[in-house]
Amino acid sequence: MTTLLNFVDLLGCKYKPSIQNDPILSSYKLEDTCHDRVGVRTRFANKSWIFIPEQLLAMQLLQLKCMVEKCSEIELSNVVISIPVHYNTMQRQAVRDAVSIAGLKCLHLQCDTTAIALTYAYYNRTNLTGLLSPLTMVFVSIGYRTSQVAVCTLDGRSLKMLATVSDPELGGRKFDKRLFKLFGKRFERKHNVQLSSHPESARRLLTACEALKIRMSSTSSLLPIKVESLVKNKDLVDQMQRKEFEAVCHTLLSRFEQLLRQSLLLAELEPSNVHAIELVGGSCRIPALQTIVARVFGKSGSATMNAQEAVALGCAIRAAMCSPLFPFSLEIIGEDNTGTDPGPEVLDPLTEQEIEHFRATESEIQDLNNTETTRLNTLNELTELAYKTRRCMQQEWKNRVLPTQVEAVEQLCQWLDAEGKRSETQIYSNQIDQLKAIWKNFEPSVPAVTLKSTHQPAVRQQDTTAQSELTMKVKESEALPGVRSSQANGTHQSLVRLS
Repeated sequence: MTTLLNFVDLLGCKYKPSIQNDPILSSYKLEDTCHDRVGVRTRFANKSWIFIPEQLLAMQLLQLKCMVEKCSEIELSNVVISIPVHYNTMQRQAVRDAVSIAGLKCLHLQCDTTAIALTYAYYNRTNLTGLLSPLTMVFVSIGYRTSQVAVCTLDGRSLKMLATVSDPELGGRKFDKRLFKLFGKRFERKHNVQLSSHPESARRLLTACEALKIRMSSTSSLLPIKVESLVKNKDLVDQMQRKEFEAVCHTLLSRFEQLLRQSLLLAELEPSNVHAIELVGGSCRIPALQTIVARVFGKSGSATMNAQEAVALGCAIRAAMCSPLFPFSLEIIGEDNTGTDPGPEVLDPLTEQEIEHFRATESEIQDLNNTETTRLNTLNELTELAYKTRRCMQQEWKNRVLPTQVEAVEQLCQWLDAEGKRSETQIYSNQIDQLKAIWKNFEPSVPAVTLKSTHQPAVRQQDTTAQSELTMKVKESEALPGVRSSQANGTHQSLVRLS
């Protein structure tokens, strides 16, 4: 299994050797490509592949497309996608290219901050209608990668964005990396090792640091952190409390406060002009960040919205607003639809020929994945039937079965536990036929085998703790949080969140 973490960080970026030094990206090999983009090397179906980030995002979009179509039984063709407000023109074009590779049409690229404000406006539409003057709101999104702040005015008719600011390097993972650096250095000094030489160990420590951070959000007590056999059978055992965590991250907390004050400055508002502050994003639960919000605005931030799904819901609402059947309309004023200047390092958009080539590659991967899905389904059927047969031979058929049959089934079970998992579909089918022949000697019918679905796209992205993961394996399908869909004019539309 190869797991690809945080691949969206690479969208619209040129390759630099220093990228590989990031512990978040160190779990897979990065290379330069002929497209000047970052290439991700991995293995699937016993073959080495190099994918650019646009291809990986297209695979994720296709997975979501399959899930939506399976649930709705309607063909999906259009999408609304959210992006961080700081995305430059190259990053936005990379998203559009990924949508094209996936064979979809992007109705709108919507900034996260706009999506959050739209969600609030929709679910509070009754209270907003009939206001004598618009409400001045601040939406603070503290996600895994970035922090974004939007100042806007809202009433029942319009949403006006007064100011949006973001820090692309100030998210929950920055706090994780501060802990990683602290505990990593202590471990290296104690055991005289280098974590940089052990990428998988570094990733395990980073995961443990994230878990510790989450636990410290709910208590100020001293908490332990332990990672068994981190390097060379050496355990990492340490501890920390919230006060020390805040001291380690004091520069990040200062940057967050500056971001909030910058939003007020750009909006030309005083804190007293703000009616309410809404906090969203997984990292909004960090008490120190909540304290800073209260200090800057003179009032505590609220958490009435779904912290994890506010952006996705905003995309769903935007998609639904494309339909005249959806009884909600809102004029959106001042939304940034252009993106910032990427500077001197410019990547050309993919050509139509390149997009067609990547579509053909995706089709090949899907064919390989379907073959692997069939193989695993057949393996699962054989495994369950083999163990049922062995159990019956030990119990109900004990006095009737031949010793040679018992030995054959026992050898089959041992083979399945060892090298049998890597065999071919036809071999599994032959073994199933032989087991069914044995059953016919003792029972009127072969038992039904209940199998879990193993259908899954070749590359899978999981969003847990706001991390994007692509897994190169066939596995039981999982429902992704934050996915909504709507139907407009008979054409199904859906969404995906990138931040």
